[in-house]
Amino acid sequence: MGLSDERSHYNILCDIVRKLVIKYLDSSRTLSQQKDRLLVEKIIKKAQSQSEKFMEYEGGWVVCDMMAQFLRNWSAKERQMREDLELEARRAALKRKSEEITNASGSDEEELMSDNCMKPPSRKQRKTDAISQSSDESDDGHAETVIQS
Repeated sequence: MGLSDERSHYNILCDIVRKLVIKYLDSSRTLSQQKDRLLVEKIIKKAQSQSEKFMEYEGGWVVCDMMAQFLRNWSAKERQMREDLELEARRAALKRKSEEITNASGSDEEELMSDNCMKPPSRKQRKTDAISQSSDESDDGHAETVIQS
């Protein structure tokens, strides 16, 4: 378009196209996926009527390119946002499920211990029990049960 030196003018032209696209087209679809081709043509003509710079290019190809680029970027952004929301929802569901399982298993142990009026064995006692069972095997290979008090 010959606007490399006039960045602000280029941005103004992009804004014209962007506003028309947002107002009239389905932003979740790319330009080739738009159902109403006549509407696309009307937007090109409307953009050309708002800026003489667009009139310099035959067939409105500049407006068409700007619309295509904007819609590609916008639909990709919307798709990424949807995927991020779905991923976040799956993670939250897994976290809730994990917490439910943790809470359920913790309350089951507490319930069993309270029903039997027993305290869970301490780490030291479990280690001592394991050592005494492994060292108390008889000559015939059978383990003897040692009751500690």
